[in-house]
Parts: sequence; C-alpha cells; structure tokens
Amino acid sequence: MLTLAEEILLELAAARGQTVTINLFGQEINPETYAICKADLLLKGEGVGAENISHTPRGSRIALVHNGSALFTGDAGQGESNIRRWAIENDWLEAVIALPLNIFYNTGIATYIWILTNRKADYRRSKVQLIDATAWYPPLRRNLGKKNYELGEAEIARVLDRYPTAPCNTR
Repeated sequence: MLTLAEEILLELAAARGQTVTINLFGQEINPETYAICKADLLLKGEGVGAENISHTPRGSRIALVHNGSALFTGDAGQGESNIRRWAIENDWLEAVIALPLNIFYNTGIATYIWILTNRKADYRRSKVQLIDATAWYPPLRRNLGKKNYELGEAEIARVLDRYPTAPCNTR
C-alpha cells in the first residue's frame, strides 16, 4: 500500500513537471502483514525505507483532513456514526481543528483536521480538544478559483499554541 501510494504521488508530480521527495513510514501490528510490507519495500529497492516500518504499537499520532461529512453524516448505528463512536470510545480522537472555508482550490467546503493517536497523554485522556480556526486567515492577494484564503505562518502558530503536542504515553 505504501509503495503504491508512492508510485501514484510520483506519477502525479511528473505529470505536473514537479519533483517530490517521499519518505515512507508505517506501523503494522499483524506479523504477517508487517513481513509483507518489509519484503515489498526491500524487493522494490527501498532498503532504507524498510527501516521506517515498525512492528510494535509504540504510539503514533496521525492527522486526517476531512470535509464536514465525516463529522455529521450517517444515522445512529450506521457506518460514519459507528466510525466516530469507535474513535471516541477507544479514546483515540485527540483533537478536531475546523479550518476556514475557501482554503482549497475550487471548493468552498468546510474542512476539518482530525488528530488521532493510540497513546494519548494523561492530561488528554477522555477528552477531545476542539479548535475553531475558521476565522483565522489572511486573504490571498489574488484568488485561485474559489480559494481566496490560506493559513499563514501566524495562523498555523495560533493553532499549534492551542494544541500542545506533548509526547505520546508509553502505556
């Protein structure tokens, strides 16, 4: 899966005449799929990248970018609702950051960043931090389609000030 994602990213960059650097990292608990992943990387000449695949749940934090439907769609007991419930009941959802409208090219949809971790710090246990950054944006000097805002360094710093990233616990 990682190498397939890498291939697609390289193709997209090449089609746009751009060069990208990709570093693969992953974590797999299942011994069989862990071995397959490592073997896949080694067979494709990614020997150094194979060292970036972990077999133990040392604790990881990921950020997912979603539109609003991930937060609000799905009736109780259905797919989206069950996924939200699962993330909250397992205490994996650490924070949700609401971003300004119109920060992506040609879409005005509401966008959210979900921060998930399998090792919450003690002070975050049984809590989900909500950060409303919808009004934190400087306008672009020139619109790019519907994109007329972006998060600048000051706005990113504001989000990070409100979301302290203490190391994950090793429980």
